[in-house]
Amino acid sequence: MAWLACATSSAWWSAAADAQVLHRGLLRTVRVPSLGREIQVVGPAARFSAAPASVDRPPPRLGEHTDEVLVEAGFDAAAAAAVRASGALGRQS
Repeated sequence: MAWLACATSSAWWSAAADAQVLHRGLLRTVRVPSLGREIQVVGPAARFSAAPASVDRPPPRLGEHTDEVLVEAGFDAAAAAAVRASGALGRQS
């Protein structure tokens, strides 16, 4: 049997109020140009001295990277457009 690390997932508002998140200083403020304001996000939980992690940009908007993912999956522009037009990706902005 393989070992799998896992934990429960929380809504951002409960994660942001979590005692461990606050104790470790994991809350980060990022500017979101599309909103015209700053928001708080929970930063990376793991810390590595040789490869420090940071939060230097906002989380992606719904569908922001869909085209890149489709290209990486082997879709050409026409096929990606067909998938989008079919409604398989839901409503995206």
